[in-house]
Formats: sequence, structure tokens, C-alpha cells
Amino acid sequence: KGCPMVTDNKERKPCTWPPWRKVETMIQVKVNQGGADSQALSAMEENSCASQENRDNDAAARYKARWLRSRADLDNLQKRTASRIAAQQEAERDKLLLEFLEIADSLERALDHASRQDNPWQEGMEIMQQQMLDLLDRYEVESIGRIGDDFEPHLHDAVSCEVRPDLPAGTISEVIKTGYRIRKSKLLRPAKVIIVQHE
Repeated sequence: KGCPMVTDNKERKPCTWPPWRKVETMIQVKVNQGGADSQALSAMEENSCASQENRDNDAAARYKARWLRSRADLDNLQKRTASRIAAQQEAERDKLLLEFLEIADSLERALDHASRQDNPWQEGMEIMQQQMLDLLDRYEVESIGRIGDDFEPHLHDAVSCEVRPDLPAGTISEVIKTGYRIRKSKLLRPAKVIIVQHE
């Protein structure tokens, strides 16, 4: 139906009746626009969440890389420190052992002299020498350089040569000063020897 008649003579354009039809249309448009806005807002929120997650992952990766580098630096520092301490302890041990070796040499020379002179103190000195050898053995120190052994330049210092038909050439005929090494590893002192040389 058309609009109600008006009392004046001016012509009016017909309008849609009832008026709530137009209101419903406007509401529907707003609803449609609101749905589109909601979808856009949801997409923006998803993009924002994804971006934040990427930033968090990047930050976590950086922190992990820093932690790994710090851990590696700490491990290297601990190894270097332990190596320096071990080297220092080894040097102090070698210094002490060399001082003991001088005492062992003195006992050995005294026993050689006592044997020739038939010294009554020989038995007591032999006990002292054995105690010294036992002490060196606890530190895994062994003597090197015996008569008949092959001459080895990295273990023996040849001070002279002599002809000995009873011994093969290149062997030790006499030990001037006993050498010592830490068992099968480090040379503490080379033996001073005389080696056999055939004509």
C-alpha cells in the first residue's frame, strides 16, 4: 500500500511502507559489513599471532646459540685450566724426582766404594738404597742403561767407545751414570754409558 494521504495539495513521492522495511535493510547491511570486518579482524589477529610466534622462535634460537657458545667457551676454559695445572704438577714432580735421583747416585757410589773396601756400614747403606729405589718405584720411575743393552740414542749418552770382543758392537759395555725414566713414557735423565765398538 502507499503512504497515507496528506492534507496539502503538494505532490509527494510515494515511500515504502511500512517504514521498518528500510530499517531491516539497513540492519542487514550493517550485519554484513560487521561480518566482513570480523573476518578481516580475525585474519589480522592470526597474522599478528604468527608474526609474534616467529619473533619468539627467532629470539629463542638466538638465546640457544649464545648459550651453546658460552657452554663451549666454558668447556674450553676448563680444559685449558686442567691442562695447565697438570703440566705444572708434572713439572714439580719431575723436579722433585731429579733431586731424589741425586741421592740415589750418592748411595750407589758409596756402595761401590764400600764393596771395594769391605766397609762394615755396607749393609745399612744397601737398606737405604733399597728404600730409595722403592720410593722411586712408587712414582713409576725405572732405571735404564745396563751392560749388554743395545745403545739407544734417545735413552743413552755415549761418553766413550771401547773394544770388547765378548760383547756385540753397539751394545753397552759400562754404565758411568744410571739413567731413569717414568715408566715407558717420559725420560727423566739419560744414562751415561760406554759402548762397544769392534775394529
